[in-house]
Amino acid sequence: MRAEVLLDDVRDYAARLNDKEQGMERMRTKFRDMGGRLYVPADEAAADER
Repeated sequence: MRAEVLLDDVRDYAARLNDKEQGMERMRTKFRDMGGRLYVPADEAAADER
């Protein structure tokens, strides 16, 4: 029984980690699409959000 609970916890952790990795990949793509600049004028950033 304890092993099943532990296995469920590990699976839940892996799923959350995967969600975070996918989110980071989306942000990497957005960063590259916006020219890879660290500082982007607010109007450009706002236009990208629409």
